[in-house]
Amino acid sequence: MATIINYSDTPICVKARFVGEDCPKWSHGFKKKHFKVTVSANEAVYTFDFWGNTRTHKPMVRKELIEAFEMFLSEAIDYDNCKNIDDFQAEFGFEKVSECIDAYDGCKKSWEAWKKFHIDAYELDNWLRETFNI
Repeated sequence: MATIINYSDTPICVKARFVGEDCPKWSHGFKKKHFKVTVSANEAVYTFDFWGNTRTHKPMVRKELIEAFEMFLSEAIDYDNCKNIDDFQAEFGFEKVSECIDAYDGCKKSWEAWKKFHIDAYELDNWLRETFNI
């Protein structure tokens, strides 16, 4: 499944491929549907893992694709807002250091990938929330 998000003058393509069901370490042993989600815009491409409780194995519907994309964007913004791991821990209240480090590193990876798209993350995030009621 793929969808195009028409933001300003920049079409953003979001597509997903079903990988299977598995138990990511943070899921406490509960199986989640695992997808590889690919985002492309402005000649930049980024693929990330997404686990969710989607209504079916495949394909993801447009709403689910947009939610997966918004999650990626939110992680990038979370990193940009905090800038260091101490602020990140204070903001999100992690009790385990290892979980905080994993989350911080994931958000940092999202931010580094996002910068390659050359789209203002904050403006797009606001637009997505208003347009799609996320």
